Amino acid sequence: MEQKIIDLEMRYMEQERIIQELSEIIYRQEQQISQMQNHLKQITKQLNILMPSIAEISDEEVPPHY
Repeated sequence: MEQKIIDLEMRYMEQERIIQELSEIIYRQEQQISQMQNHLKQITKQLNILMPSIAEISDEEVPPHY
């Protein structure tokens, strides 16, 4: 009986360790997602600034040799 209790305690400790590791992984992933979202917002802003310039280039007349 005592061995069963020891085995259960060992399992519990291992599960606690795994839960802690997973929690840390999730935290790091949340940080990375947040950074990527911010980066995407910056890229979107830059693209919106450039879009009028790109539209002007495409609206220009095609040279006669085309």
